[in-house]
Amino acid sequence: MRPFFRHLVASAAVAAAALVVASPLSAAATLTGHAKDLFDVSLSWQDQFWDEKAGYLITADLTLPGRWDTRQTAWYSVGLLYRNQDGDVARAKRIINQIIDMQYTEPGNAWYGTYQQSPEEPLPGTSIYAASAYDSYDPNWRDFISTAWIVAIEEFSGRLGGDLVDKMVASMKVSALGALTR
Repeated sequence: MRPFFRHLVASAAVAAAALVVASPLSAAATLTGHAKDLFDVSLSWQDQFWDEKAGYLITADLTLPGRWDTRQTAWYSVGLLYRNQDGDVARAKRIINQIIDMQYTEPGNAWYGTYQQSPEEPLPGTSIYAASAYDSYDPNWRDFISTAWIVAIEEFSGRLGGDLVDKMVASMKVSALGALTR
């Protein structure tokens, strides 16, 4: 299987597992059989792409404009919250804060409310990086990342804390406004 598709399958498995109602302890411990195996293998596979210095997953998608992948990293944070082992919640909070800090928040642009595809991606609409939907920015990432935030808040708000939940909700509002003006 090609690395990009493995990355996609791993993210899908983590997301599916995160939709199961979480317990106060490690939610992953409540999974059984094949579901637990799939979750464990998927998150372990993503763990190997973690770049501690950057705070992102290294991308397996060579079409992205950088070394790291914001969308996959957002869903990885949900998996970390679900697994809830040593350091997982702190890493998830770091990821969430970083991604929200990279959201395009200047109204009036077509990319308003979406997120950088990679932390080193230049600002769209500049002389070095022309604005082009699905190339220099992807308006659908508003939805992909906001969906990760919805799952994280719904299932793990107690692990995130009120301030981060408020920041995530504010980010989703910007995403929704951006989608409405699209």
